[in-house]
Formats: sequence, structure tokens, C-alpha cells
Amino acid sequence: MRLLVLPHSLSIGGSQRNAIDLARVFREHGDAVMVAGPRGVMGSDIVSANLDYQPLWIGRLRPSPRRMRSVRSLINTFRPDVVHAYEWPSALEAYVALRRRPEIGLVTTVMSMDVDLEVPRTVPLLVGTPALRAQWSERWRAPVGLCEPPVDTAADMFDPIARHRLRQELGIDADAFVAVIVSRVDHQMKFGGIAAAVQAMARLDAGISAHLVVVGSGNAMSGLRQMAAAVNAGARRTVVHVVGELLDPRAAYSAADVVLGMGGSALRSMAHARPTIVLGEDGFVRRVDTRSIDQFVHRGFFGIGTAGDGAIDDIARELTDLAGSPARCDELGRFGKAMVCERYALDRVAAGVAETYAAVRQLGTVWDLSEAVRAHTAAVRRELRLHVPARRAASDIALPVEAQEVAA
Repeated sequence: MRLLVLPHSLSIGGSQRNAIDLARVFREHGDAVMVAGPRGVMGSDIVSANLDYQPLWIGRLRPSPRRMRSVRSLINTFRPDVVHAYEWPSALEAYVALRRRPEIGLVTTVMSMDVDLEVPRTVPLLVGTPALRAQWSERWRAPVGLCEPPVDTAADMFDPIARHRLRQELGIDADAFVAVIVSRVDHQMKFGGIAAAVQAMARLDAGISAHLVVVGSGNAMSGLRQMAAAVNAGARRTVVHVVGELLDPRAAYSAADVVLGMGGSALRSMAHARPTIVLGEDGFVRRVDTRSIDQFVHRGFFGIGTAGDGAIDDIARELTDLAGSPARCDELGRFGKAMVCERYALDRVAAGVAETYAAVRQLGTVWDLSEAVRAHTAAVRRELRLHVPARRAASDIALPVEAQEVAA
């Protein structure tokens, strides 16, 4: 099989990591695999995985007619049997690029907690949770399958040497209790939980030698640094460490006594046998344990709460409880590790994706002009909302010109 993989981005992120890890498995199984995407720091991961890598131009706005032409040219050159696009920009651009190539199978994976309007609904879809599969199977025009976040359990595992080294670099004692967050630091979805965790550090008992390490970067970094500085000033010592982005965050997971996060980060924490607390939106805070695991497996390692500011106290209580019970931490770590190995291991997820590839090779690309225009119009309107100043009317952007590229 010849497989072309199109991540939507190559900045650090869970969807990109999944795309690269799964591509590597198929290359190791003997398939011809090429990964093509915008230049980014994770391009080095593609090269180190011995995958063919084709950088693609990307403009400020998407979908990009120039990028569509680049994908079409690459398809004509590489001649894939299957194109696997991740998230809506790559899905829509690949769909348009395959306008006259119905013999090539196309599948898209959406790893977020909803499916965007910008994804053409005649494209076979893979989503990350059983709940999403059930929801979208009722309204999608193509098959909907499951691709739960894969975890490379051979690489994501506890490393005592890395634990000692990172703690030493941060000036954290070996016996201190360390909570870690590995996440994008963005205002959308992420920052509320991160901010609550930072503020929770100020509410821990002074007798607990505790630290919070935040690994990641994003558009909320300025606010995070200010908040961390205020907490550290109040404690008269560094209790919140803002590390920034790490291309390989495995040492951070190993350095943790507990990890707070969501999605793929929560699963990687569990693979490292770390107790894990899921931080969602609107104050959602819940420990991963035997009582909560069914909910997380079904709906994803995420949640929407009602606590608001109460999340700060919830996090403080969870950290206080775990800091005082090393045996409970070990128990939770073993439970999480077993769950990841049983359900989310990379090879297991790849086997399910292989079945989807076989199906889409038979199906090809079911192209529908009206569906392409609908998705493309939704995408252009989205970009207008995000990038065009409010004083400029939507009519300033010639939507019909963009639609001509779809129909070309």
C-alpha cells in the first residue's frame, strides 16, 4: 500500500503526534509512506522515524488554493492508494485535490471533541471516542469509525534517570511532591484548567513540599507567567515552574508524582504509570480511577463542569490527598498503565486503522460538488471570523472566487 499522511500542522500537538506515530507503524509493516505538511518543529520527528517527508507551503488562511494545488501535484507524483488527512484543513484540501482521482481512497481523522462543519461529509471519518462515533454515525454520509488516541507504550514509560535529571535542572528536591501539566497553553479549551492548577498551589498546606511544572507554549503564555510569578512571590519560593515547550516531554511525565491534563496527555501520563487528574472546561476536575474510567473511555479524557472557580479547591484537595498517600499514587499508576496497554497501545490502534484503509481503498473518493462548496464556504467564513478585522465586511472577500478553486 502507498499511504500519504497529511497532518494539519507540525507544531507540537496530540493530533500531529498521532499522525506520525501511526505512519511509522505502517512504514515498519512494509508500506510506502509519505508525510506531507507545513514546516514545523515536529518535522524532525518525521525524519527521525525514517519517514519520507515533504514540506508543504501554508499561508495565513486555510483552505489555501495554493496548498490544494501542492497536494494535488504531490498526489499525482506519489500516486498513493490512500490519503489520510488529519483535522478539517487537511481534510478539505485533500478532498478538493482528489476532485478527479476517485480511485484513491480518502479518510480523515478528527481528534477534537467535536467534528467541524468544514469536513466534507462524504469522506469516511475516524473519531477519538465511542460517544463521538455513535453521535456522528447518525448524521454522516460516509462510514464513521473509531481511532482512539494511540500511545507508544514502548517509548512512553517511566524513566528514573530522566526523572532525576529534570528535577535537578529545575532545582526540585528528589523527595518533593511534583504535579506536572503538559499542554498547549492556549486560551481556547486549555487555559482555564491550567490557571486553576496554578492558583491551587497557593492553597496547599505549607507543610507540603509541592511544585507544579507546566510544559508547553501558546497564546496564553504571558498570562500564565504573570500568574506563576504572583504565586511564587506569595510563597517566597518557586513553586510553579513554567518550562515552556519541550519537543520530547517524556522526562516531564517521569518527573511527575501526578499529572494534570486532558486527551492524549492524560493517556501518556497513564503510560508512564503516573496518577492522572483530568482537567476539562468550566471547572471540570476528576481523577482517573476505577470509578471514572468508564466515563473517560466512552467520552474521552475530557469533561465540562459547572464548578467554575471551585476547580481551584478541587485541585488543591486532590493534590493534598495524593501527596499524603504514596501507596495510593502507586496503585493509581499501575491501574492507568494497565488500561493504556490494554486499550490504547499504538499497535492495537494501528490494526483498527488498517481495516479502515482496506475499506476506503475499495470505496475510493466519493466526490460531491455541493458538499465541497458547503464545507469550503464554512471554512472561509471561519477564517473571516478569526483573521479579518470586524470593520471589514465579509463581502470584501470574494467567496465566489474561492469556490471556483473548489469546482476546478
